[in-house]
Amino acid sequence: MGVWVAKPPAGWPIDPAAVTAYGFVALWALLEGTGTTIADSVGTNTGTMNGALSWSGTDVIGFAGGSTTTTYIDCGNASVINPLSEVTYGGWFYPTLVSPAGWWLARDDNSLGRSYACSIPGSNGPGMQIQGSNIFTGGTQTITTNAWNLLALSGSTSGGWISYVNGVQSGTATWSAPATATGATCIGRRTYASNQNGFFGRCRMAWICNKVMTPTQHAALNTNTWQVFTPSVSIFSRRTLCDRVGSRGSM
Repeated sequence: MGVWVAKPPAGWPIDPAAVTAYGFVALWALLEGTGTTIADSVGTNTGTMNGALSWSGTDVIGFAGGSTTTTYIDCGNASVINPLSEVTYGGWFYPTLVSPAGWWLARDDNSLGRSYACSIPGSNGPGMQIQGSNIFTGGTQTITTNAWNLLALSGSTSGGWISYVNGVQSGTATWSAPATATGATCIGRRTYASNQNGFFGRCRMAWICNKVMTPTQHAALNTNTWQVFTPSVSIFSRRTLCDRVGSRGSM
């Protein structure tokens, strides 16, 4: 089970030391709570909500999945959010279904091939495709429906791929590099027309790093995500009386 600490207000500063240590190149923290524009807290990769997505507090809800998914966040196609040799993809997701499988973060297009796609492949996971080939189709750690799960995948040329659920290693795989792709990076679906298949549920935040997070870093994000991003957030959390809200049943 993941652990969550309340988010700070929109515009709360992210600790530059954390950005450097973890290698964040994009962090969609979903602090807005209104509108359709999602700020990138560490860069300029603004996201745009599409379809019938809406807000519940600072969670984006309404990801409806399906083979022609229209509910997703388009985060643009800047090259900085398409790392090729060392990368971590991650985020907090609340799946309402684990079957059929659905993509929670992906980048691809029809002309240059599919770069990567991170999925909820079933009750164990997470899953991943690289350039259209399966890297992970499951794992040892359970993804719980109707609960918050911290999902992550880290990979490099030297260390291969490692998947995580709630800060715990779920699987390993041989390295296969993401491709350069001109299509948009999307939360909630892939853009490849024949296999969009978004996930069902809601999202609390998502990120991309140009480094492989260590097991200790993955565990730290699960224990207290905002304490990693900015140490001063612990003061905010106490003031809102929302310290350490358990993910199960947390809406």
